[in-house]
Amino acid sequence: MENKNITITEQIQNPETVSESKSVSADTNIEIKTEYSPAKSLFNLAVLFIIGGVYNIYWYGVNWRLLSQYKNYRIRYGWKILVIIITPIFSYLFAIFKLPLWLMLVFSPLALVSVYLVYLYLKDIHDLAIEKNCPVHHYPLTTVIYLTIINILLHVYLISLIYSNSWNNYLRNNPAINLGILLFFLILNFSFLAFLVLAQQTTNEIWRKEYPNLPVRETFSRGEIIFLTVAFLAGWGLTGQILNILKTVYSV
Repeated sequence: MENKNITITEQIQNPETVSESKSVSADTNIEIKTEYSPAKSLFNLAVLFIIGGVYNIYWYGVNWRLLSQYKNYRIRYGWKILVIIITPIFSYLFAIFKLPLWLMLVFSPLALVSVYLVYLYLKDIHDLAIEKNCPVHHYPLTTVIYLTIINILLHVYLISLIYSNSWNNYLRNNPAINLGILLFFLILNFSFLAFLVLAQQTTNEIWRKEYPNLPVRETFSRGEIIFLTVAFLAGWGLTGQILNILKTVYSV
């Protein structure tokens, strides 16, 4: 089998930015020139997810890019992250503009497609860890089942909230029940952080074995600091979601 070499050069200013040459070896040997390992601090991940809320979308994009370059995938990761971004956008549009129900049912499968794409990434990381004899901390099927349940319950709630006048009236007359339902979804959303942490642990095991002499960056990058600031002001995180819940309870 023909041996070729792959070189990944990573910008020191942003350790998650990787540029790739077009050659790859059969045994996937990588020479990396960077100050930090591609591994991610679990504490930073938790903070970014809790405050940022939508950080998991960015997390998928970064890890898909690294994995695609590492394994020399021909299919670009960009279209995958686009599907994941479009899914919540459609949900918000339907909630705001109360679009026809049939249109929502047409676009609802996008949520399942995004879950399947997440499964493909988690499975790739799982299989790569086994191939490299690294410890595996996450379970792809369990993760996507949990994510699927969250998506189904959320869409059922949105459909009933948007299109059922009787349900709206019931929630208006029982704000405590509405608060309980919304807090339930909030807990489901942030409990998914545990699955992300386990997946990141597996990913870190791989990068630590590949680049044992490179330290993991424990501080936030400039881009992450900007993201945290914008996310906090925009209310994308835990505090913002709680405020939105209270607002929704008293305005149903």
